[in-house]
Amino acid sequence: DGGNGGKGGNGGIGGDGGSGGHGYDGACGSSTYMQGANGGNGSDGGPGGRGGDGGDGGNGGSGGNGGNAGAGGHVQVRSRDSRLFMLTELDCRAGTKGEGGHGGSGGQYGSGGFGGAGGSGGSGGGGGPDGCSGNSGSNGSSGSRGRNGSSGISGSNGRNGRAAMDGSIQYAVVDIDGNIIETSSDKYHASVICYTITDQNNDGIYEPNSDFHITNVKWANNGAMTLPSGSLLSFPS
Repeated sequence: DGGNGGKGGNGGIGGDGGSGGHGYDGACGSSTYMQGANGGNGSDGGPGGRGGDGGDGGNGGSGGNGGNAGAGGHVQVRSRDSRLFMLTELDCRAGTKGEGGHGGSGGQYGSGGFGGAGGSGGSGGGGGPDGCSGNSGSNGSSGSRGRNGSSGISGSNGRNGRAAMDGSIQYAVVDIDGNIIETSSDKYHASVICYTITDQNNDGIYEPNSDFHITNVKWANNGAMTLPSGSLLSFPS
């Protein structure tokens, strides 16, 4: 029989996306020199950059092709006695074709990268004499996460193997010198067609231990080879 194809390899996992860039820093608040005045507040930090997209998964490998079936052999059996052919049983059918292997699964997608950190808020401005300094600005928000990659495509299934032709059988009867006298693709097959049974009393009752006769036996050779000479017909008891 042809061998089954191997399963394709699984695709590789996609790479993770890169992290987003750091946000810009906020500007510093203005200072004041006026007596008792407060310094200005610092600006808010800028948002972080968006994370990089994840890599796509690798494609699965294709399945292996199935092996082709083996063809049946061509056999010739020779004998000087055709009765010996009845002792042989031959099988020359072709083998079974192999099935193609299944394709490998596609690889997993890569995860998107994390967003970058927001920028730091700016420092508050300094207050005037006896005044308070301004408040620092708020930090910027972190960037959004990158998109995940796509899963890889599964591999294709392998092709099935091809069927093969059956072989052949030939029986050959040879003479004492090995010369072929008769050839045939089948042996002889003798079968009884009909016969008549009669008992001693001709009353149609077959009692235990009684004798009866079998006459008018008709039989035929349903095979493809000549029935051997001197064949005997027997009824097993």
